[in-house]
Amino acid sequence: MTPTLRSCAPLAAVAAVAVLTACGGSPKATGTSPATSQATAASSTTSSASASTTTTSTPSARTATSTTASQPSASASARPALVHRTAAQLKKALLELSDAPSGFAVEPPSKDPGVKMASTNPRCAPFVKLSNAATAPGSTATADVSLSGGQSGPFIDESIDALGSAAPVAALQARFKAAIAACGKVAVSIPGAGTSTVTVRPVKPPRYGQKPLSARMTATSGPLAGTEITLVTTGVGDTVLSLTFVGALPDDIDAAASVAVEKATEVLRTRAAS
Repeated sequence: MTPTLRSCAPLAAVAAVAVLTACGGSPKATGTSPATSQATAASSTTSSASASTTTTSTPSARTATSTTASQPSASASARPALVHRTAAQLKKALLELSDAPSGFAVEPPSKDPGVKMASTNPRCAPFVKLSNAATAPGSTATADVSLSGGQSGPFIDESIDALGSAAPVAALQARFKAAIAACGKVAVSIPGAGTSTVTVRPVKPPRYGQKPLSARMTATSGPLAGTEITLVTTGVGDTVLSLTFVGALPDDIDAAASVAVEKATEVLRTRAAS
């Protein structure tokens, strides 16, 4: 999803905003106490001794055990089941005002086409197609939200698309990575603001989710000169989470991505079986 600017003037530099509040914490791994380890070792030793005695007296049992062990387990060969999600489930995983600093507002759904990209360079065709798509390729359900920090921004758009399993999510991320690398310049048009030529370059993505990617587009001329649009996409299980930022500082982008991925992970895990 791409943002909708509500002013014809180029965005000015945005003052630093408070870091988005984090949601919850990641579960901690549980360790094994020394007493438990000793008991386990003793049990293992006893079991080994018993198994050794049985093998010596009954060679046929050893043969049977070896044959059974070579059989592939059903769980190892089974493919993971597809996860079926609804737009209502995905909507609950989106950012809300409670996740953002004070001063932010939820923007109503826009009826205009928003930001559109174009290029005459064939190498940019994949990037243009993916960027202009209303939903991720292969999406079975989608939800989105737009937040703004005022007339001057920052503007944040988030969308979550369900793809059924982690495999198509990884494939889409690889496809988008190649598209970003192949395209260095596109034309960006925003209703009410005009069209400008912008450079496209990959940047270090926030380190959240699976196979995260990020691209920064900077207008070098025209009415949008100086405007920066940062795209972030990452995998969250069987879904792809996309964030678009306009007029946002690097720290705000990282914080928003952290909260968005953590929330989506928590909500979608609890509803994965529903």
